[in-house]
Amino acid sequence: MDTHCHVSVLSQATSNQLCLSSIYPQDFDIIQNSSDERIFARGFGLHPHFAHLFTDSLLSQISDLLIQTKNSFVSEIGIEMRQQYLEQNPLPLQFSVFRKLLRLAFTLNKTVQIHAVSRGTGCYPQILEELVQLKNEFGVEQLVIFHSYSGSWEQFQQIKKKYNNILIGVSYLNFESKHVQKFVDSGVVILESDYTDGEYSEIWSKVSNLQEKVKTAEEKFKNTIIQQ
Repeated sequence: MDTHCHVSVLSQATSNQLCLSSIYPQDFDIIQNSSDERIFARGFGLHPHFAHLFTDSLLSQISDLLIQTKNSFVSEIGIEMRQQYLEQNPLPLQFSVFRKLLRLAFTLNKTVQIHAVSRGTGCYPQILEELVQLKNEFGVEQLVIFHSYSGSWEQFQQIKKKYNNILIGVSYLNFESKHVQKFVDSGVVILESDYTDGEYSEIWSKVSNLQEKVKTAEEKFKNTIIQQ
């Protein structure tokens, strides 16, 4: 299963099960209405690269889509700290949008995929703080996927001490990380193609050889979404 696929590569996709993730509102109709039988789940959210597009009306639209759509989840949301994106999407704006969409995931009992790109410890402590606050408020840990996780194994262990219900997305962006085997062995890895301008089959082949080793986490992901 490809647990994080974007509409731009849908026609190229070779995985037999797909989870589509939106990045901005133009994706919503395609994701909601695609008749591709391989689609298992449909994600609605706003990528931090497009935080400047956020409005209360958009939040209501995302909420409606999550309620109306079978096997829906919140994706893709998060924080992007690379300098080239900050002029249009300053961090205070990104965190404001992230908080609202993360709260929506807890309110609607939905799995959420989080984009977190930074240097060093970066935005993970702040994201963890938001997760713990909502966990305490709602009395539940929604399933969280750190999509194309860029942190260390040690940082992941520290996060899990405060928020345990987490899976790690492995894509072509992080499959060569020295930490990947530890994540695979601990049963927390699900596989992703993520966004790519290249050939889907080439990208997917880099991670799909792990398929047999990630079935436990994949089943957790699938069952959680089905039950929500």
